[in-house]
Amino acid sequence: MSYRKAPWNKLSDLLEEYPSTADDIESIVHIIQAEYPMIPTPKIIYPGDGWNFGTPCYVHQMHLLNEEESFRISLENIMKTGRIPDSSEKIYLRHILNCPFMSWSATTPAHHEDDWVLYIRHEFTLPGLVPILDDMTWPEEIAVLPQGYGIGGPRFLLLADATNFYFYEYEGSQLWKAGVTLEEVYLGLKRKAWWFDSVDSWDEVEDNGEEYDHDNYFPMWNPVRKEDGTRRYKLVVPLKPFIPFPKSVIDVS
Repeated sequence: MSYRKAPWNKLSDLLEEYPSTADDIESIVHIIQAEYPMIPTPKIIYPGDGWNFGTPCYVHQMHLLNEEESFRISLENIMKTGRIPDSSEKIYLRHILNCPFMSWSATTPAHHEDDWVLYIRHEFTLPGLVPILDDMTWPEEIAVLPQGYGIGGPRFLLLADATNFYFYEYEGSQLWKAGVTLEEVYLGLKRKAWWFDSVDSWDEVEDNGEEYDHDNYFPMWNPVRKEDGTRRYKLVVPLKPFIPFPKSVIDVS
């Protein structure tokens, strides 16, 4: 069987024919582990793994973190808000990390004070927000990704402070209160609680009314084909520092 230069691209098709393709799936996973040790072991979600999918699916992860690294870092991120998740909450965290329609993994501490974080904190007047999960690809990851792997987001982020978890959708720069507990976050993801027609949707957080071009703060990438036929990636929009607008009126009352 030929897997082309990017064997992970075959997984979704093979999973549609599961279980008759189980041996081929296992073979591709072994090939990826052996030939591409810099990328995570492919995440395959099987029925019964806490989600409503009736067939297995492949979740393409954007960050170069293995499953246990991502779990550990996301747990540490949550603990920065002052929370100490118990054993049941840790189970829900694993379910959230395995969400079949997200490509997210833990936001590493090196990116906790990036300008996209500063923007979200300011735009929604939530200065204590800590990023938990994201689906972006960082500049330092671009250089080591193999050809054809695919570059991430932004699409969806999970953040938290001392009182709530929050779900951010990049396209409309919208933020929702996703729950006080990880169980509530998980249940909300299952029912797609950020959709406008969702039953029991999340409450949206009102922004501060200031208009910013949020494209300036999130890394987005375009492929550029080189003369030898390979690809490199460049930022769609050069990243800019987030600088809040000056207050035009100071209340001195």
